[in-house]
Order: sequence, then C-alpha cells, then structure tokens
Amino acid sequence: MKKWITPSLLLAAWSCLQAEQPVLERIVLFGNTRMREGTVIRQIGIRPLKAFDDSLLNKEKFWLIRLGFLRRVDFLTKPGSTPDQRILMVVMREKSRFSVSPSLHSDHLFGWTGGFDVEYRNLRGTRERMDFSILAGKYKKMHLAWQIPDLLPAWQLFFSTEIGRRDFPYLFPDFKPSFSFREDRLCLTLGKRFGRRLSAGTGLGWESVQSGTGRPDHRAAAGRKTESCPPSVNGIRGTGPDIRRAGFISGPNGRSMISPIRSACRR
Repeated sequence: MKKWITPSLLLAAWSCLQAEQPVLERIVLFGNTRMREGTVIRQIGIRPLKAFDDSLLNKEKFWLIRLGFLRRVDFLTKPGSTPDQRILMVVMREKSRFSVSPSLHSDHLFGWTGGFDVEYRNLRGTRERMDFSILAGKYKKMHLAWQIPDLLPAWQLFFSTEIGRRDFPYLFPDFKPSFSFREDRLCLTLGKRFGRRLSAGTGLGWESVQSGTGRPDHRAAAGRKTESCPPSVNGIRGTGPDIRRAGFISGPNGRSMISPIRSACRR
C-alpha cells in the first residue's frame, strides 16, 4: 500500500499545477504590417484551450525571433471571457523588407573582385525569401535563390530553387596552360517539415559545364557537358575548400561560405 503513496502524491501535485495554469482563449496580433496573421499564429506552438506558463511563452517568443523576419517580439496577456482563460497579445516589430550588402576583396589568383548581395524578405507576408548576389572581376558569379517555407501549410511542405553561373579563367597551378571555365546550374528542392527541428526533401537539377581547350577538373573535358543532378535527400551538406568543387558556395579565394538555403542538389 505504501508504494502507491508517492506516485499518488505526485499525480495529485501535477493535477493541481495544471489546474492553476491559465488556458489560452485566443491570440491577437499587433504591429504586423506585412506578415499575415495566419503565418505568425502557425509558428506559435500554443493552441486555444491549452494551458501555458511563462516558460512556454518565452520559448515561443524566442522561436519567432529565430525565424529572422521580426526585429522584436513581446508577449502580453490579459483576462479572457472566463477567470481561467487568457488572451495572448503578440506585439511585434518587423524587419525591413530589403537589405543590400556590398563586398570587395582580392586574392593572389584573381585580383580584385567586387559585388553585392540583395535579400528580399517576407514576400507576400508568408516568409518567402529571395536572394540575389553577383560578383564581377576575373571571377564572375551570379546566384539567385528563392525559398518558400510554407508552400502548403496544412501539409508543412516547403520549396526552394536556385539558379547560378560561375565564369572565371582556370588559373590553378595543377593544370597548365590556363583556360576559360563556365558553369551553369539549376536546382529545385521539394520537402516536408516534421516539427521544428527535422525536415526532409528531394532535389532535382540541371548542370552545364563549358571549358576552353585543355582538360579541366573531373566534371568536364574540353568542350561542353550537360548533366542532371539525381534525386537526393536534403539533409547532409558539405563542401571542399576549393572553388572547383564547391558549386556556388565559395568565393574566388576558395573559402567556403555556406548559406542555410542551399539545396539538396549541392555536391
């Protein structure tokens, strides 16, 4: 009989704590000038008629900030229609829609290279993101990425696409004489989220490599080669230190610059 005393007491204490916690009646937004109300509410893990406490509110507030579209978020509560219910007021300040980042650097192979990156956030108020970057000099690069995190919100499907080109003279010491090298790529990724921490997707794409006379790296002999990227699981991404193998994600000096919206088709 005594062995049931402790579990019974714990269960009674837990029931009392649950009874003391307020219950959410509804969520009201303030300050959302572009973001749609449904887009924000879907990201809050507290649902009507469910109990909550301060620790859960802090967790959900930090999650909204981590999404990258809000500059500031505050949660306030006020009494609801019954004594145990509360209305959650979400007061937010959105980030600017555009950002422009210029760049200028040099290295011993390609000399000075300059360009800029333009990011357009929160298209249509649904967390869509578009990023365009360009580099000019001996090493030329153009990259356009478009990400739709809520393609079908009810099914938690996401979609992303990338288009890019690299064009540079092959000046690396492992092959002489130097020759021109150009790479064009298109990659599409469709996937599904499982909660906040796990997502899986499949990427399909097209790649075209064109070089001048001579024998370049493992992907293309002299002339032109076109191939399709096979389907792959989106999850494990990596790159070597050399721009000859790093796709769009390296600069002319070979240092890796990995972005969170790189697709599954990257090798």
